[in-house]
Amino acid sequence: GNSYNAASIALTVAPSSPPPKDFPPSLGSKNGFFLTPPTNFASAATFCQSSKGNLADLTSDNFNAATTAAFNLVGANTALWLASWNGDNYKGTPIALTTGNSAPGGSINQVDPNSSFQALCKGTSFTPPQTCVERSRPFVKENKRYENTYIVCRSDTSSAWISSSPNAYGGKYEFKKICEELGYSGIVTEFGGNWGT
Repeated sequence: GNSYNAASIALTVAPSSPPPKDFPPSLGSKNGFFLTPPTNFASAATFCQSSKGNLADLTSDNFNAATTAAFNLVGANTALWLASWNGDNYKGTPIALTTGNSAPGGSINQVDPNSSFQALCKGTSFTPPQTCVERSRPFVKENKRYENTYIVCRSDTSSAWISSSPNAYGGKYEFKKICEELGYSGIVTEFGGNWGT
């Protein structure tokens, strides 16, 4: 597997295809809502599903929570793909939530399917790994097997930050395997630092 020597790394749930160049280190998660990298409408639902969620269905009941989460994730006046509004998918015509100037609030609009927006997703059954628990991952060096330990410092439905534990052997990570074991896709977006923990 791939490995990288580092004090800590960020793991991000993302589709198996490489993310766009401007893919942020962590897309974050608020109230179970999370974002994908920018994509066209045809790929939006697939991006959400590969990240353990569904393209968001907004209703009058969840509008305030969803628009507040979206505003906290992307800020004001930003368009995000949606699956439906109050159960209506507008006969397949793509719709987007545009966040308001403040939260809660925003508008639902029909948009060009070839536009490139992030998708607003709602998490499904994925439970992020527990934080502050030491875990181990075996690796082989010079024909000897070692157990390297690491700690998940921060995790949510879209990303995690891990760090070598005090008992670690040289900070060696097989990040793709660690990602898969934790339920993430294996895309590492940042090495080093403390990620605010």
